[in-house]
Amino acid sequence: GMLIAVGGTDFPHTFDGIKLEVKSFFHCLNIKYDGELLLPGVDEHGEIAHHPEALASALRAGENLARTLIEESR
Repeated sequence: GMLIAVGGTDFPHTFDGIKLEVKSFFHCLNIKYDGELLLPGVDEHGEIAHHPEALASALRAGENLARTLIEESR
């Protein structure tokens, strides 16, 4: 599984809480935590469009996760 999250601030510990919650949730369901895509500084609806690297990062993350799932199913 993977965590994808955006946050309105860019404080150093913005995503600490959600990371802990998701890791605990995955653990309860016996899901391997395969990574995260964390995008700070995205506060308004549509603002993600001003972060073109986010789409490329999401695509790479999805490809990596899919590759991992395929390899583990063999």
